[in-house]
Amino acid sequence: MAPSQQVLSSPELLDMILRQVPRTHLLTSCQRVCRVWRETITRTPVLSQRLFLSGASISPVVGRYEKNFLVGYLLPKSGTPQWGQMHVAQPPVTHLRWEVSWHSRPEDLPEDLPCAIVDLKFPQGLRVRELLELVLSTTSATSVWWPTIDDNFTFLTPADDDPIEKWLCDRIQAANDSLSPVLQQLVPTEESFFEIIRRRTSIPAVLRLQQSAPNSTLPWTYAQVPAEQISPVVDLPEVPSPRATSP
Repeated sequence: MAPSQQVLSSPELLDMILRQVPRTHLLTSCQRVCRVWRETITRTPVLSQRLFLSGASISPVVGRYEKNFLVGYLLPKSGTPQWGQMHVAQPPVTHLRWEVSWHSRPEDLPEDLPCAIVDLKFPQGLRVRELLELVLSTTSATSVWWPTIDDNFTFLTPADDDPIEKWLCDRIQAANDSLSPVLQQLVPTEESFFEIIRRRTSIPAVLRLQQSAPNSTLPWTYAQVPAEQISPVVDLPEVPSPRATSP
């Protein structure tokens, strides 16, 4: 056996060599060499974590999530089924706050606040396919706010007593404390959002923005709408997400 073949036939040496290979090559061409290479790449802890296929306990980026930049590289390519199983970030995202606003909202509700809020849990980590299902389920403008993972980080409170500004700061602080990215979407109508909720059967409740009673301190509040009380708008096939659960 040639010396090069001896080196590549050793799992330990092959692992050390593949750690020097760019991640984009590990996901594509390297896995096509042979079955041994593919299994080494996908089953070795260090390599699989580099490819977001398994979760890491700490982030390589101090104080922040390491976002999965490989998603944008792989989505246009065919023949790479692993992208859907990749983690969205390292360490894995286990909580996601989904905030939705719609164009046609009542005029007496503040525009700065989301119209509906859903808190999702992903005990095994949020995967790319699950996030993509959420984003593509609506015809909307989408943005994602990412928290810091620094335990000592504290957001400044608003200088004035504006209740909306205080709510927004508290919401960011709570999301940061739970390491929850915030997925913000703007959908055409309220009805279209509740159609989406009906498709995700693992969501037991939604927080919905509405007017408060006349004698309340604030003119608006969030009321919980249990899933069984969300009136059917149109019959849609159920598309459950097995990893997504809510508290």
